[in-house]
Amino acid sequence: MKLNQLQYLVEAAKYNSISIAAEKNYISQSALSSSITNLEKELNIILLDRNCKGVQPTHTGQQVIEKAAEIFSLINEIRALSPDYQSEMINISAIPCICDFLIPKCILSLTENKQLLKLSVQTAESTEIIRNVASGLSSLGLILNDLTLNLNSLEYHGLFDDRYVLYVGQHSPLYNKKSTTLQEVLSQPYIAYRQEFQTYNTGLSSLFNNIPKPNIAFRTDEISTIRKMVEYSDYVCFFPEKMSQKDIYLQDDLIRAIPVTDFDTSISVGYVINPKYKMPKIINDFLDSIRENIVNL
Repeated sequence: MKLNQLQYLVEAAKYNSISIAAEKNYISQSALSSSITNLEKELNIILLDRNCKGVQPTHTGQQVIEKAAEIFSLINEIRALSPDYQSEMINISAIPCICDFLIPKCILSLTENKQLLKLSVQTAESTEIIRNVASGLSSLGLILNDLTLNLNSLEYHGLFDDRYVLYVGQHSPLYNKKSTTLQEVLSQPYIAYRQEFQTYNTGLSSLFNNIPKPNIAFRTDEISTIRKMVEYSDYVCFFPEKMSQKDIYLQDDLIRAIPVTDFDTSISVGYVINPKYKMPKIINDFLDSIRENIVNL
C-alpha cells in the first residue's frame, strides 16, 4: 500500500469522478484508476462503486478514506516539526453565499496582517459539507444549520444569524415595493440554485418544507447567472441578507432586496469540525475574522 494510492482514492471520492480527480492531480485517468484498482486488489475490498454517473465510496471505502485522512493529518504534524516547514493547503467546504464576500474579505484581512493562509474552498450544500468534514476531506465546514441535520460525531458552533430576502430586478412588478408577502413570492417566476426544493439540503428547502414551493421557472448552479437573470428579467430568487450586503448589483440598484413580512426566513450560519482531526491554528484566526467582518457589515 502506498500513500499516493490512498490520496487518489480520497480525491476520487471528493469529486465523485475518476476523470476529474486525475485532472486535478495532473495524471492520466487510466493511471489513477489503476492505482485505486491495485489498492482494491491488495486489500481484497471494493472501495468505489463505479457507474455511469461517476464513483461513490462503498461503506468500507468510506472507512478507508477516514483512516487515510488520519494518516495524512499525522504526516502533516510530523512535517510541522521541521523549522523549514511550509504549511500545506487547508481544505474547507462552504455554502456558496458565504464565499461571495465574507471569505475573500477574511483572507485579505489575514494576509494584510502577514498571516500565512493557503486555503482551498469547495462550495457545496450543507449536507454535502457535513460528509466532507466527517470523512476528513475538509478541515472545516461552513453550513446553514437546522435541527434536522445529522451531525453524528461532528462538533457544531454557531457564527451568526441571517435571513433570506427576495432579490428582484427592474423588470419585476415587486421592484418598487418596500416589502412583500409569501403569496406574492409564490406568484413570481423563480430561479432555483442547484437542487433547491428538489432534495433536502437545509436553507430554503427547510424553510419551505411543509408549505407550497416557489414557481420555479429556471434552475442553475451558477450564482452569477442567477443575478444576471434577475437583473434582466422578471425572475426572482432568495439570497441571505447579511452575506450579500456587498453585492455590486445591490449597490448599483440593479437589483433590490425585499424582506418577506408574513413568513419567517431566518437562518443560522455556523461551522462544523471533526474532533478526530487536529485543527490548524490559522483556522481559528479565520473564524475570528468571519465574526469580525459580520459585525462590521
